[in-house]
Amino acid sequence: MTELLEGAMQILRAKLYDIKLQERQEEVTSLRRSQVGTGARSESFLI
Repeated sequence: MTELLEGAMQILRAKLYDIKLQERQEEVTSLRRSQVGTGARSESFLI
């Protein structure tokens, strides 16, 4: 029974890790987007 519980806990930890990793990646992506701007041609020609 404890082996089954340990296996379930490992799966749960892995899923939680994946969720946290995905959240961090989304934060980084949105941060980069806000820093880079739209990338429109007119942005590079501003005086």
